[in-house]
Amino acid sequence: MIRTCIGIQARLSSTRLKGKAFMEIHGKTMVDHILDRVSSSIGWFSRNEKVYRTFDMCLLVPKSEILEWKCFQANSRHDFWLISGPMGDVFRRYETMVDQFNPDYVMRLTADCPFIPSPLISKMANIAIKNRFDYMTNTFQEFRTMLDGHDCEIMSSRCFKWLRKNIDDGDESDREHVTTYLKKNCFDIPWMKLATLTTGIDMSQFKFSIDTKEEFDEIVEMHEKKMEKDFIAKKKGISVYEF
Repeated sequence: MIRTCIGIQARLSSTRLKGKAFMEIHGKTMVDHILDRVSSSIGWFSRNEKVYRTFDMCLLVPKSEILEWKCFQANSRHDFWLISGPMGDVFRRYETMVDQFNPDYVMRLTADCPFIPSPLISKMANIAIKNRFDYMTNTFQEFRTMLDGHDCEIMSSRCFKWLRKNIDDGDESDREHVTTYLKKNCFDIPWMKLATLTTGIDMSQFKFSIDTKEEFDEIVEMHEKKMEKDFIAKKKGISVYEF
């Protein structure tokens, strides 16, 4: 049985868009949107080989915001673990998660990517686990083709242990951004099996992660148009399934 921890990092104190994690898009907070997608992706995992059946969905938040997040958890329809840690040291939150669950794989997602497709999450996990990759991501800048907003990364336990041991050799910002030190050094580690997930065409110029009010408003408008089209389809008797 292989255990995978899915860590979704979130915060309310973004300097460019304060409280964005709780801002609503079509009646649901941004965090609810990504929790929906992760929950759905776990369903995809469970339909595959039974070796993938153990998953822990964790929301990784700043300790200074824990009361707000506990209130959110109490009223959420999702079943997830709430793990807190330092505001700037996001890597420490992942360390706490790993110490608690001792997973075979660690997946990293961010709450400012609320519309990452569920099949993308499950596909990356299944590929990484089946092939025993140590680090798989779609965020390598030099050969990225996936759009900004579909960011996903997964690490094996030995990769995470290596990063934990070496991350303080990097810049102070590496602990905030979690995997930047790994990206800078992974090609020089002989034992590390690497992989990337790409698209049929290069879509890396498009940005659908949300960092500013302008980006939020644009995403809201796009989502409303999508919902209108779903409504029209259903009105015509057509079943609608989201990719």
